Amino acid sequence: IKKIIAGPKGGRIEFNEKPHLNPAVVIQLIQENPARYQLEGATRLRFSVDQPTPELRIKNLEALLKKFT
Repeated sequence: IKKIIAGPKGGRIEFNEKPHLNPAVVIQLIQENPARYQLEGATRLRFSVDQPTPELRIKNLEALLKKFT
């Protein structure tokens, strides 16, 4: 992962050109919840979720990142 940006209404994860993750996991996330996850180009995953506190942002990001491992 190259960069993570998270704010009160969501954020994005920017991957390296050749990420070390299973692309099927990303596709499954998008298919299961297209309102929450969208691809932006080949290297960015945007997520939309209410997360008004920093603690909630960290918790949500930890859960999302665990899905990639």
